[in-house]
Amino acid sequence: MPSRRVVGAPGVAAWLRHRGGRVEAIDFYSGRPHALAMSGAASDHGRVDPDSDADSAGLEKLGRSDCYALLASVPIGRIVFTEGALPAVQPVNFVLDGDDVIIRTSMGSKLAAATRSAVVAFEADQYDEDALTGWSVVLVGRADAVVDEAERQRLATLGLTPWAPGIRPHYIRIRPEIVRGRRIPPRRVAG
Repeated sequence: MPSRRVVGAPGVAAWLRHRGGRVEAIDFYSGRPHALAMSGAASDHGRVDPDSDADSAGLEKLGRSDCYALLASVPIGRIVFTEGALPAVQPVNFVLDGDDVIIRTSMGSKLAAATRSAVVAFEADQYDEDALTGWSVVLVGRADAVVDEAERQRLATLGLTPWAPGIRPHYIRIRPEIVRGRRIPPRRVAG
């Protein structure tokens, strides 16, 4: 069974993984085993059903390939990083390089400084207000500046043109370790 996030457990920020025939709760922030008792909060509130295609809110859970296909269909996402010990969210245009997210920024930007080998989240979404459908994909991983000149030249061929004004020669690569997606299914009209 793939890793599953524990949803709704009060005070718990962890995800579940199978290892050696048993389930472990892994701290979302540190990546180390969490002291969560499986007979307590996770089993009562997490309600992880590995065979279900929907989460507890009725949203369709998306597989990794669906998540990447949806990400490739939109030009804008949001990077979530830490600025002054507080969460910060910034919209960015991006391009995918395999499974990695590539963004561009200026050398002295707060984003460039804040993402040096930092764990960040990246989110993109799309919705149809008339049909009441939509999706959201969230990636979590380490962001690093691309410093190798040959790699920067290769990334320049991917067609990532910054929308924001100014010179943005600095490339940031986000290597996702966690990929999650949800989609609001189309409503069925009762007949």
